[in-house]
Amino acid sequence: MTLTMADSIHPQNLPAGYDAYLGYVDGEWPTAPELKTQFPGRSIVSLTVLGGDAVADGCDVESGDLTPASGARWVQRRIGQGEWRPIVYASVLAMSGVLSALSGVGIARADVRLLSAHYGAGQHICGPSTCKLISIAMDGTQWTDTAAGVGGTQIDASVLEDDFFTPPAPVPVWQEEMVKALPVVKQGDKGQFVRNVQGLLCAHGHTVTIDGNFGPLTESALRAWQTQQKLPVTGQVGSVAWPALLNVS
Repeated sequence: MTLTMADSIHPQNLPAGYDAYLGYVDGEWPTAPELKTQFPGRSIVSLTVLGGDAVADGCDVESGDLTPASGARWVQRRIGQGEWRPIVYASVLAMSGVLSALSGVGIARADVRLLSAHYGAGQHICGPSTCKLISIAMDGTQWTDTAAGVGGTQIDASVLEDDFFTPPAPVPVWQEEMVKALPVVKQGDKGQFVRNVQGLLCAHGHTVTIDGNFGPLTESALRAWQTQQKLPVTGQVGSVAWPALLNVS
């Protein structure tokens, strides 16, 4: 299941029926406030094209707007202000530069939502299993600029992962304390903690032999799971991976 999102610099062209709508808080087309009135009860994504001290859900990284570096600085500022996973919008071909800039200021993949733009490949969310233009799965993709708008107009349309607007449940205190006591588990390790990791990977749907030996196959499965969970792909189980790995429904 995925969510749908529409946007246009002319809000009157946007039809009802989408799960979410995207607009801007600044620049030449500050449409976000109007969208909140036009589509009550729908999720509204607000972007800044200027960065700086702008308050928005995300930023627009493209020619004439923010650069990967200035976008990363804006994201860093918003995280410091308590924003949950700020959004970075950029073309799929620019996303590697965005990820590099984010990493340069200490921001992990799991700390942001990535909204790529990729037209001409049909409805999809960019990633290694779809368009293959980026090695990391995006959280959403603006896949067309010719979707049907009101009165024969054309608008932009995106598809988003179904958890795009859903913050994770807080980690219970007991689990936080337990995680603090758990070791970092990595390739070359052996023993019960490795068996625990292997068993949890199996519970999450990844085929691993539970033999207590953290070899290349276990690391490969772990990296695949971290990519799927949009966690930093380290090939190790530490303070970030343990809570998510323990969360087996």
